[in-house]
Amino acid sequence: NFTERLDNCLKRLQTPYVDLFLIHGLTGIEEATPFKDWAAEMKKAGKIKFFGFSTHTNMEDCLLAAAKLDWIDVVMLTYNFQVMNNPKMQEAIKVASQAGIGLVAMKAQAGTPGRVKIASEAKAEMAEHFLKRGFTDKQAKLKIIWENRNIASICSYMPSLTIFSANVAAALDQTKLTREEFEFFQQYALETKGDYCAGCGKICQ
Repeated sequence: NFTERLDNCLKRLQTPYVDLFLIHGLTGIEEATPFKDWAAEMKKAGKIKFFGFSTHTNMEDCLLAAAKLDWIDVVMLTYNFQVMNNPKMQEAIKVASQAGIGLVAMKAQAGTPGRVKIASEAKAEMAEHFLKRGFTDKQAKLKIIWENRNIASICSYMPSLTIFSANVAAALDQTKLTREEFEFFQQYALETKGDYCAGCGKICQ
């Protein structure tokens, strides 16, 4: 009953269409297949502009598979300094972008309260370094994602106006990260990866 549910959402939102409709939390591309005809029907009806899915698990395989299809417009995936140096992730991002898929990064801060423990010394060192450059380590985590032109946008959790303002400032700031800072993030990721869930669900699940 997705059509009925979408119609109810549109009525509640007081809009005739949505720009983007995402199926949430795919672990494999086959989970999106049942929506192919429905998505085409909703596009034709003018109720959605773009269709896609989000993924936290087995993201690289999902991206590579989506790139072979002609009806996936957007993929929202976990993408941050912890996962961006994975060679398979780099290849998947490149292939999906070349296929015309809009890529939206989420989990940009690489942290989930209650699940991720960050080495305090390394975190303090990183925060101090970037403050000397004129921005926070959290802003730097956004900047390093924006450096990748294959990423169209970041979906960032902003529970306060303070964080919202900081994110806007980071987006407007033209200061580029140095090569050394990229290497700094890579080293920091290696030091803290043992406490980070990188979405490689085939191993854990």
